[in-house]
Amino acid sequence: MEGDEEPPAAAAMAAVLTDDFLLRFILKCLCPRDVVRAALANKRWRRAAALAVPRTPPLVGDLLHPEKIRAAQIPPVFVPSDASFPRLSLPLAPDDLSGVSVHDVHHGLVLLLPCELPDILLLRILVLDPASGRRALLPPPPRDALPDDQWRQTRRIIGAAVLSRAHPSRLHFQAVCVTIDDDRPRAWVAFVNGEDCLWCILPRSKHVRVLRFDLSMCCAAHDQGQICWIASNSNQVLALEPSSLEFQFITSSPAAVPVDVFAYFLSWPPAFLSLLEVVFSRFQPI
Repeated sequence: MEGDEEPPAAAAMAAVLTDDFLLRFILKCLCPRDVVRAALANKRWRRAAALAVPRTPPLVGDLLHPEKIRAAQIPPVFVPSDASFPRLSLPLAPDDLSGVSVHDVHHGLVLLLPCELPDILLLRILVLDPASGRRALLPPPPRDALPDDQWRQTRRIIGAAVLSRAHPSRLHFQAVCVTIDDDRPRAWVAFVNGEDCLWCILPRSKHVRVLRFDLSMCCAAHDQGQICWIASNSNQVLALEPSSLEFQFITSSPAAVPVDVFAYFLSWPPAFLSLLEVVFSRFQPI
């Protein structure tokens, strides 16, 4: 019957809403919280929402810490990538930042070391989360953590980096400090869970020997899944594979060369991540 026919406007709207491509496009234009709300509608919308959520957090800006600024003991400067983004600052007083330099920015965390690296591993690593204002000052490894430490007097520190982060809503992460013990690199891994810090000291590398390595410029660079340190007196790149914690020398590439500009990607808001975990753990996309 004519009275039972669907109006043309409603039919056209239904045709539009059944287009998965267009649905994902619409969801990408929404704020994260509205995407989660849309995902609760039905299974098809949940699949579309899972595809619409970016897997890489947005680039908020760059953290600048050139050599001249470090030499003058001036704190790092944050430059937003867009005028609408907030101007983040490191959650420390300027006097506390005057004697440290940025060595790595990864997973929304900023890792700093003293400007003057000590000759032995009595090092306190400072890790900051500019987005939340949280910070962690890692204690040095215990002196007796490495039995029969015959390299204590000849040890050289290359640098440190962020390995991984459990969840952006908590200050749970892993960091690594790299040293040269005699002529072999060694990884010292810190497992940080809030206020607790546990050190795991790995054996020296059996396959890599470091004969000449200038320590004057050894900021970490993340390149193709590896953490790299490049010597300023050569094109040598010492690379660490984060999952296996194995060292190797690789050919220098532009992305592996450490610079004075560190890109800062903002971690997703904790509330948004919590909602996503609940929604997408129950309804995986197919």
